[in-house]
Amino acid sequence: MRHSADALVFVFSTLMATMGACASPAAVPVNPEPKAPMTPSLASAGATLETPGLGAAECHATLVSRQAADRAGARRADWVRVGTVVVGMVEGKPVRIEARDLEGKTAVGGARMLPGATTNTELKDAIRAEACGIGGVSVVSEASPPVSGSFALSVWSPAAPNEDTDLGILCDAAPKTIGDHSRYEPSQARALSLEAYDVLLTSATWRSFVWSFRRDLASSGGKGDALVLKSAASRLRAKRPRCWFAELLESN
Repeated sequence: MRHSADALVFVFSTLMATMGACASPAAVPVNPEPKAPMTPSLASAGATLETPGLGAAECHATLVSRQAADRAGARRADWVRVGTVVVGMVEGKPVRIEARDLEGKTAVGGARMLPGATTNTELKDAIRAEACGIGGVSVVSEASPPVSGSFALSVWSPAAPNEDTDLGILCDAAPKTIGDHSRYEPSQARALSLEAYDVLLTSATWRSFVWSFRRDLASSGGKGDALVLKSAASRLRAKRPRCWFAELLESN
């Protein structure tokens, strides 16, 4: 039976076209079957799973493509891989999900089945929740999912979160992605900056700031954008009076 291309578009558009951003590690090979173990050679030496599991909303995990990470100029030397999230596919639809540690063992809670009518948002939330459960905040996918079988997304966590460094990333200058930000409309520069911050920020405080800002802006429906922008800019200026991103938010 020939499967419709739309089935894969459902999942791949979820993981790539709508991703928020985070890392640039090597690709994780696709497993031929949903329960196939991750080979030991894929383990990242020195990384541990001592970070306690967090809820998806609490750890603010983000999904990212390799392209987004490259655009941000991210370097992963200060991040460690903590495991993988494996999604099982049947006839182009996600049916099963699980998190695995660096030894390929299924994390506490085990694999769980996904409803047949899983939406894009629900799939993204499920992936984030699994990543958070093993202490990760960055989920990276570089390959299209198979029609049937499974595919793995690598899960990463910062080795040494640093709020001061993050504040410098937000305030010192435009991200590498932007360059001369005068070439863009403020809303375009803001979107590119947020993509870069998803990749570059390591601390819970400032990842939460970006997460909350994006959520509030989306829920304002355009009517309350000015208030959301002003509030975010004020929070940044309270920490750093001269702040590039705050200036960008105020220019909208």
